[in-house]
Amino acid sequence: MIEENLFKLVDWFQLSRSSNGIYVIDITTNHVQSSDFSHRFDKEALLGADEFVTYSIHEMNRIGSLSTYEIVKKVVDEKGNLIVFAKPEFHQVEKD
Repeated sequence: MIEENLFKLVDWFQLSRSSNGIYVIDITTNHVQSSDFSHRFDKEALLGADEFVTYSIHEMNRIGSLSTYEIVKKVVDEKGNLIVFAKPEFHQVEKD
């Protein structure tokens, strides 16, 4: 994907109302987006990473989900928001 097309995926209106956030943009879709990950990750840790993982385990049914994200590009906007363009892979996991 051309870099110019990456920036078309960002919901710039949403980001204009935020500062010092972390936004992950899924590059495998054509939808404009702004998923705020500020509550899940440390900005400094993401700046040094090439990939990251999110997961959730549901205690009742012993099944969870694991998402791995390969980081394609990282940029910081004028308000201090970290925008991470990533390619996700989703997996289902079972708890032993």
